[in-house]
Amino acid sequence: MSSHYFTRRDFIRGGTVSGVCAGMTSVTQAHTETKVKSRSEFLKTGIILGGGNHSQNMWARLINAVPDVNNIPYTPRRTGMEITHVWAVIPGWAETFADTFGVKNVVKRFDDMIGEVDGLFIDAFFGTPYYYHLAKPYIEANVPLFINRPLADSVGKAKDITQLAKKHNTPIMTGSSFEFLESTMSVKNRYPFNTVKDFDSYNATSDFYSHGVHGLLFTYACVGGNMEAVGHRTKSWIQGGGITDVVYKDRGDGPFMGKIHDYSTEKYLCAIKFRDSDQYYGFGQSDWDQFMWIHMLQQAEIMFETGLMPHTHEQIVEKTAMFVAAFYSILRENGDLVGLDDFDEDWEIGVPWGHSGNPSIEEQDGYRKLFGEEKGELRPDRTMG
Repeated sequence: MSSHYFTRRDFIRGGTVSGVCAGMTSVTQAHTETKVKSRSEFLKTGIILGGGNHSQNMWARLINAVPDVNNIPYTPRRTGMEITHVWAVIPGWAETFADTFGVKNVVKRFDDMIGEVDGLFIDAFFGTPYYYHLAKPYIEANVPLFINRPLADSVGKAKDITQLAKKHNTPIMTGSSFEFLESTMSVKNRYPFNTVKDFDSYNATSDFYSHGVHGLLFTYACVGGNMEAVGHRTKSWIQGGGITDVVYKDRGDGPFMGKIHDYSTEKYLCAIKFRDSDQYYGFGQSDWDQFMWIHMLQQAEIMFETGLMPHTHEQIVEKTAMFVAAFYSILRENGDLVGLDDFDEDWEIGVPWGHSGNPSIEEQDGYRKLFGEEKGELRPDRTMG
């Protein structure tokens, strides 16, 4: 364990840290048909809104540029999008969001935005077990989707989403803002995927479910995929501070291994260090202060307009499998390594009760009522660290 232990909240509260981020995977043109639109106005986007506050506290103020939101000074518009429609499962949430950010339309049903928007954000963090059902009508209607991480609580559901998207030729993306930071490209430039050796990466986190996933996705962006097995060792996934072990298949110079530490370095919020180098590549408070979410939102805008996906369907499934396997290791294998093909793809994490933010019971009940009791189980038995 590092002698300099910093949590995600330490950085958010504002420590004296700085850094330059590195570590983004190259954009893969998974959707080969270009759909560039001729437009003289902003792309119309919709949001399926849930708990987690990503849209409420971060994304919407960068898209709609509304002044003085939540005591945050006016931020110039940073994209060519406008949020024009919103829906939420909890009565009143969508109306409050619309009033705050100047959204013109609050729709009655979650699929009422079909035919009205050029792209959709699904940001119902505590509704992850229901993402397939929320996404399905939009995929079938060929509406491009950004689905907030994690994409699914099982590998099977991730495959269902990607296979449906592939069938209907609908572009989709999912991920962490850490993957899309402009300066992360330097890791790929310095360490092409086929030259990567053993590594350690670091991620300031709270609990593993809600923020440990950032470290996994940041590492995937830096190192790539083709993983053999994943394990997560921790005293309590709720409190964080664990270590994810990842074994990678042979890329020409033998298998290799990496460790993802759920704590930061003294200088960096999130970073990676390869075993053949003393150099850390990462990002700190300066990137947070400069709104690290902008690059991810701009990538979504590119996809909404052109149809080009930043990751292939196979990469999307593998990123999800990395997260699910880590949780399987925690809950079923006492931290031991788990092969990505060694557990049932229909095994579900569910939404654990114990992680930070305390999922809204009312929100979960809303999704149950909407989709049925069996279409996404809440797993209160999985709160044990």
